[in-house]
Amino acid sequence: MRIVISGSSGIGKTTLSKALADSLGYQYVPDLIDHFLKDMGFKSWFDCASKETEKRIRFEALEEKIRLETQDDIVSDKGIIDYLAYWLILCSDHATKLENTKFIDHVRAHISKYDKIVILKFDLYTFEVVKRRNPSYTHRLRIHSLIRGLYNELGCKYREYSYNFEDPIKNVIEDLNIVDNKSKRIGIFLGTFDPIHSGHQKVIEHTCKLFDEIWVQPHPDVLHDIKKHESFENRVKMIQIATSELNNVCPRIVSFRNISSQNYRTESILSAVEEFPNYSFWIIMGSDKLNHPAYKSGTLLRIPHCIFLRGNLSDCVRAALRQFKRVELIKNLSEISATKVRDCIRKRGNITGFLHPSVVDFIKKNNLYTHSN
Repeated sequence: MRIVISGSSGIGKTTLSKALADSLGYQYVPDLIDHFLKDMGFKSWFDCASKETEKRIRFEALEEKIRLETQDDIVSDKGIIDYLAYWLILCSDHATKLENTKFIDHVRAHISKYDKIVILKFDLYTFEVVKRRNPSYTHRLRIHSLIRGLYNELGCKYREYSYNFEDPIKNVIEDLNIVDNKSKRIGIFLGTFDPIHSGHQKVIEHTCKLFDEIWVQPHPDVLHDIKKHESFENRVKMIQIATSELNNVCPRIVSFRNISSQNYRTESILSAVEEFPNYSFWIIMGSDKLNHPAYKSGTLLRIPHCIFLRGNLSDCVRAALRQFKRVELIKNLSEISATKVRDCIRKRGNITGFLHPSVVDFIKKNNLYTHSN
């Protein structure tokens, strides 16, 4: 979800944006103008006398703002419409027709990406005088009115909001109806689960506290290049048995025809994103999957990952992790492997502690994993 907080200076945009980002676990996208000013050696606009330099700063800041706002799950302090308002008032008369057209076209192309637009009400609180701000009431009112007008002109729905700095942020989120727009964080745990063992269960039990739901997705039988020892139906049944005591865990069944294991991971995740566009998805996996072909392109790297370490955090693993947009690391919870469990069952060894007791009963009842593959 992409949330933008708009309006003139001194009305609480930064305070609210940071509080929302922190509470929601979203990325905070700051107003970039000050950063670009400092990079050019200026403390504020009052030190910049050149309109050519001002145009350059405002245009470069706009482009970087757009780049940062294309991420998922962000709260942006001062959106691109705010940038356009300042450009129109302060720079448009000194710009060429091409420069004005380019600035406006950039804004038009990006504006539809906002999911929630909030304009804080003007002049509710005493304006805090800061050197970098223009203290003129008329100037601030003009900017604020133009921002509202631009949103209307471009057909964007927004919510005007009276932000009380003393209100708990949970109340603000509820008032703005943000939770309903992306109400669930979903963790998708892919694997063969042949069978689901106590190592899988530890990962599931740990991550189900982090997400609203965990979808355990076993590889279908159609993936002929991945060896499976029991049928898809039996593997799904064992997942249901092993997770029956966890209310927010369920199997996810995805059907594809003639798909390779190389494409399956990417296509199955993207199908979830497309089917449930208002959910926030995370991929749960072990660090041994970092070399999977799906991660050679950037598609899945943009989706948040919850990765449990298999082995040491080597330099190679660190380098692979740096490619991801967002990663949560979990220490290795178990060294159990499905191969060892299957071998133990075939040799009629003791599998106590390796599997959920009811899964053991299901395997024995249906005589699973006793044949030679």
